[in-house]
Amino acid sequence: MFLKEQNLPNEFCTQFIQKYQEIQEAIERSQLENKPTSYPWLKSVKWRMDYSIKSNIVEKIDSPIYFVEFQTNEESKLNEKQKICFSCSVDQLQDLVATLKDATFQVERILQEK
Repeated sequence: MFLKEQNLPNEFCTQFIQKYQEIQEAIERSQLENKPTSYPWLKSVKWRMDYSIKSNIVEKIDSPIYFVEFQTNEESKLNEKQKICFSCSVDQLQDLVATLKDATFQVERILQEK
């Protein structure tokens, strides 16, 4: 037992365990009440592609960069819809799309099993 491994007196360990067992249900209920009943969901997606030909450092880049903005239904502290913005390469965007497709497939599979 963790408490005994910490060289705490047996009497303290026993009292602690008893007290914890008395309030355990209330703690668990409190944690469940504080959890959101639903998670934010994706409301819209905006994206654009910029194509870099060269930079100050490198003469020739020739690669697209994607700028993606997710808007969720969750509101920020300023009562604005929450936005998640990021930029990525073609490979990173393809990985994201593949991951989202896999997640969608898994959810559909679980729903069909019910």
